[in-house]
Amino acid sequence: MATATESGSAPPVDGEVRQRGRPRGSGRGRGRGRGRGRERSQSARRSKRPRKPRPWRSASPPALEPLVPLPPGTEVEVRIDDDGFHGTWFEATVLDFAPARGYRNPARYTVKYVHLLADDEGALSEPFAPSQIRPRPPPLSSPPRFQLHDIVEAFHNEGWWSGIVVSAPDATGAGVTVSFPITREVIEFPSSLVRPRRDYVAGDWIPSRAAMVLRPNRAVKVYEVGEKVEVLRNRDVYGNSWFPATVRVVIDDLSYVVEYFDLEEGKGGSEKATEYLHWWFIRPAVEHSPSKREFQLRPGAAVEAYCDGAWSLGVVTRVVGEDEYEVGIIGKKTRLLVTKVVELLKPQYIWNGNQWRITTAKS
Repeated sequence: MATATESGSAPPVDGEVRQRGRPRGSGRGRGRGRGRGRERSQSARRSKRPRKPRPWRSASPPALEPLVPLPPGTEVEVRIDDDGFHGTWFEATVLDFAPARGYRNPARYTVKYVHLLADDEGALSEPFAPSQIRPRPPPLSSPPRFQLHDIVEAFHNEGWWSGIVVSAPDATGAGVTVSFPITREVIEFPSSLVRPRRDYVAGDWIPSRAAMVLRPNRAVKVYEVGEKVEVLRNRDVYGNSWFPATVRVVIDDLSYVVEYFDLEEGKGGSEKATEYLHWWFIRPAVEHSPSKREFQLRPGAAVEAYCDGAWSLGVVTRVVGEDEYEVGIIGKKTRLLVTKVVELLKPQYIWNGNQWRITTAKS
């Protein structure tokens, strides 16, 4: 699952839902598993130099105490926090456990994946810290009855990915539609491939109160219902653009359901479009008043230009006339030049989750 910034695609706001492919065990599913396996096995063969620490920590408590080893053959799930995986759980089997031998040699499990394969099509095995391993969740006592905005995990790309329900099954027997806040995908799954998200705490399984598995080490702003915000989307013509929206539902302190001001559901629909998003794609709706030392509207200035309902990122290329400027905007496929009056331009700022930083002028 590629993130929106990786794929460069805008999220769907027209109500179109992508269907889940064949269920696990099919040839198509195994193909996706092999792709993931290659990606993981290649990273496992890289140099053993220490990795740069990631600015993330897990939202869930440690799945297992480090000193409680599981015997070989135990069926488990392992959490992958690498880029592109976002704390997704993958089914595996314990092969071995190595206890800690000093600070430089912490305790490690070796596991074999159930669905992911190595480059040679054989079983893919990798080491994991005890905090990234948990037993497989036990079956539920009765089939779940999913409700709107329930926090769930859906079996997709051979792992259990965290999201929320945006459309629950009805009498027609339709599947469960799940939205993923980081990849910005909306996919319909058979009910059998969706489960309530639960955390394993001190030997018990409890309903999870957070959809986001990984958390930033720094504090980020928590939005409230009804708060005015702006949402980043990538448009074909105008590239990265900030759309006005309102927070409608707080799922947890890192993800939200927002309602767009001017975008509508479906073609010719009357309801405002909504989207479930990670905080990465949201910023407060504020007006900045930088000093002349910080910002001057002249060629090379980094600006945001109001284009078709949203603020698009650009750079002033030249002065056209009095209070009128030409701005270069990078779209998905080409660079666009637009002419804007000063009222439709504002300084370009970067929001890191808790503070603003003005973008420096381009030389």
